[in-house]
Amino acid sequence: NCRAAAGTIVVGPPMADLVVTALSAPPATAAASSSFAVTDTTQNVGATGSAPASSTRYYLSTNTLRDAGDILLTGARAVPALAAGGSSAGTVTVTIPASVLVGPYFLLACADDTAQVPETNETNNCSASATTVQVTPATADLAVTGLDDPSATGLVGGTFRATDITRNVGVVTAGASTTRYYLSLDTVRDASDILLGGSRAIPALAPNAFSTDTVTVTILTGTPAGRYFLLACADDLGAVNESNETNNCRASVGTLQVSLPIADLAVTAVSDPPAAAAPGASFVLTDTTQNVGPTVVGATSTRYVLSVDTVRSANDIVIGARGIGALGPGVPSTGSAPATIPAGTASGTYFLLACADDTNQIIEASETNNCLAAAGTITIGP
Repeated sequence: NCRAAAGTIVVGPPMADLVVTALSAPPATAAASSSFAVTDTTQNVGATGSAPASSTRYYLSTNTLRDAGDILLTGARAVPALAAGGSSAGTVTVTIPASVLVGPYFLLACADDTAQVPETNETNNCSASATTVQVTPATADLAVTGLDDPSATGLVGGTFRATDITRNVGVVTAGASTTRYYLSLDTVRDASDILLGGSRAIPALAPNAFSTDTVTVTILTGTPAGRYFLLACADDLGAVNESNETNNCRASVGTLQVSLPIADLAVTAVSDPPAAAAPGASFVLTDTTQNVGPTVVGATSTRYVLSVDTVRSANDIVIGARGIGALGPGVPSTGSAPATIPAGTASGTYFLLACADDTNQIIEASETNNCLAAAGTITIGP
């Protein structure tokens, strides 16, 4: 009943079949040499065979079919081994070659593009995007590639130094630009970041050329107290057409603790006392008390004391005082007030000190600069 056929049948192992089942849309426009993210799903649709590890690669194409004229993008996605029916999804950054002609292109994702996996069907590996990307001419691309950490602390109204490296990572010369600096609660530039006073002029930069320098920046009035990262942002005024506008900024690793400014009163001038005087004698003294801090100071009192040295101490003898009204930042107050040598003051030679805020009514940035000694001394005797 049986009859043998003239030919033979070769039975091989089950084979895989890799296809791209999902592909993200490319950006509407992208410059030659720029980069963008691609997300795809690669699946083994073979009925029984498992697929070893493979590579999905990406192309620009003038149509939706893979052919020899398609342009390979830099960047590929490693796909792990997949059992029958298994899939792998992932995202990779791809770069458009600088030589690509201007025009619209479909994005293709091609599974097993290096042909590492024997498949039942080699014609279904690629999938095309539904929309196209308009490739524009190559442009410059400015980025801050280095940034020193800021100082650990700073005051509103104060300054610190910022050092950065601004580089043209594009393929076309970048014209002159400006790098500006911000305080940020995180490491990403957004509308809530606080612009610092001071910027750095960047000269025209050839491809891969860079500019590095240090600039003094100011924490502007109104900045809330808090801990901030320092951001340096290349081409922050948008003067240069760039292939990538998302890589301009770089954040510091360390942070800056910003504090609100506090007052600082100092006596900057005081008249000499008489050369000699007896206990109970009175004379007039003149001083200049200045607010050397960055914020307004309320009313205070400058007192005059006799001291055996030029340093204010608890055993100094108070001989008079002058009321000082509120003072704005940097504002001095010059005035005179009577002073009287108390009865019972021991005979001897004394220095005269004039001490701002001697009753400690004001919290100050420095409590060590309040007093100034007159050039002359006074001898107390009977």
